Amino acid sequence: MAHVQLYALTHIVGFFYGPTWNLSRKALFNWRDEQAGDYETLVKGFVAPRRVLRVLSDYILFVRKDGELTKAVLRPHQMRAVDKVLARAKDPEKRRGLVWHTQGSGKTFTMITVAKKLLEDPRFQNPTVLMVVDRNELQQQLFQNLEAVGFGHVHLALSKRHLRELLQNDTRGLIVTMIHKFDDADADLNLRENIYVLIDEAHRSTGGDLGNYLMGALPNATFIGFTGTPIDKTAHGKGTFKTFGAEDPKATWTSTPSRTPSRMGPPSPCITRWPRTTSRWTARPWKGSSGRRRSWRAWRTLRRSTGCWTARSPSRTC
Repeated sequence: MAHVQLYALTHIVGFFYGPTWNLSRKALFNWRDEQAGDYETLVKGFVAPRRVLRVLSDYILFVRKDGELTKAVLRPHQMRAVDKVLARAKDPEKRRGLVWHTQGSGKTFTMITVAKKLLEDPRFQNPTVLMVVDRNELQQQLFQNLEAVGFGHVHLALSKRHLRELLQNDTRGLIVTMIHKFDDADADLNLRENIYVLIDEAHRSTGGDLGNYLMGALPNATFIGFTGTPIDKTAHGKGTFKTFGAEDPKATWTSTPSRTPSRMGPPSPCITRWPRTTSRWTARPWKGSSGRRRSWRAWRTLRRSTGCWTARSPSRTC
């Protein structure tokens, strides 16, 4: 018997989707497709059989949040990042990559999905996947989420010595560790090529000596950094882009950041009085600069919270 896994709804020209038995508004996402030029193309792009099957089979996760098991589905930018990382992992000529997503965009879910696909795909020949974090809380949270997703066995590096043993013994599967456990690591601990290192908060964990120890211990591995705030230059003279993007043309160092409305449900039903632009509002005369700033903040807060647009005042009238 088949069970419903997703539901969708439309609002004016917006198309939203979310996982079943999780009806929170925060779990309702705005579907966006780079190829969609109109509403019909947008909807058809989501319900295309190949797309829907991929979402159902690859992009639905069960994770723990505040001790409660919840169901989640990836957003469009996460799906695109997963495809890009897998494509980079298959490229024998390139060993570095950077996923630049804004804070709160779900980088952890993206990392978990990438790790799952790497381990399940036979083309990667039973690889070793390292998920590297830089805080104890993140390590414990990540380990709990991996258990909830259904990973059969996850190796948690308990100490520097334990991590070295795992790498020297050519351990396959998934290893979760903190970047600090690579401190003073020996060079060439493992020379295998099908080792994939997924680094959370890459901008602050790989810019100094710890990053050098990590990459020296696994010289032939593929390193994928995840960050919301890349650093252009550090005290060591080597920023996030140079560390993870040296193999790519500089013209490709761009991103399409996810914005808060993409992970929110549709606004309350309102009548749009004029097109969504700020020019008419800012052109309205106000007495004094402080009054103008207060009115602008009130209008901006209203727009973000309700999506209501009115012709006269920043108060909600619809």
